[in-house]
Amino acid sequence: MIADDTTTQVKGVAHIETMWLRDTDGSRSLSIIPTYSPWPGLDLVAIENRPLAQGSKEQTLQAKIQISSARFQDCAAAWVLGITVWQKGDGPKSFFAVNGTCDIPVGSLYTSLVGTRDLQGRDVSSFSMTWEHQFGAWAAYIETVSQRTHKPYLGFGVRRDVVPGLQLEGMWGKQGGQPIFSLGSRYSF
Repeated sequence: MIADDTTTQVKGVAHIETMWLRDTDGSRSLSIIPTYSPWPGLDLVAIENRPLAQGSKEQTLQAKIQISSARFQDCAAAWVLGITVWQKGDGPKSFFAVNGTCDIPVGSLYTSLVGTRDLQGRDVSSFSMTWEHQFGAWAAYIETVSQRTHKPYLGFGVRRDVVPGLQLEGMWGKQGGQPIFSLGSRYSF
C-alpha cells in the first residue's frame, strides 16, 4: 500500500519487504526495505530502490514514530522523518510525513500526507488514502494518490499470509491512463 499505517513493530522485531514495480513508462525497479524496531513506537527503515534498466539507485533512511496508539474503531497517528540520498550526484532530499489510521466497522482507512521539495525547490507534497478490508485470510485495498507534479493515481491490491511470517502482495493501478503494477513480499522475524 502507498498510504502507510501508523503501527510500528514490536521492540526487537524486524522485517524485510521487497517490491518489484512496473511503472507507467514501462520501466521496472526493485526495492528492498529492511525495518527494525529498537524501542516501542519507533521503526528504523532503510530503502534501496534500484531501476533495473540503469545502474542508478536511490537510498532512503527514515524513522517512523508512533505518536498515538489505536483501539478498535478509533484512530491513531504517526510521524515519519526521512532523507533520500540520490546516488547520481543529485544530492539529498529530506521529507516529513504524517500518517493516520482509523479502524471503522467496514475495514481500515489509512492516510499519508508527505511534505517534500524537489531539487529545484518546488513543493512536491502528496496525499494518499487507502481503504482496506479483510476477507478471511485475504486483505484487499483500494488506494489513491494525489501529487502536485503528477497525475492522480488509483489502484487496488490484495495480500495474504502464505506461511507464518511471510506475506505476499500484488497491486494494479492506473496513473494518467497508463497501468502500474507491482508484486511484493514481507518476511518478519
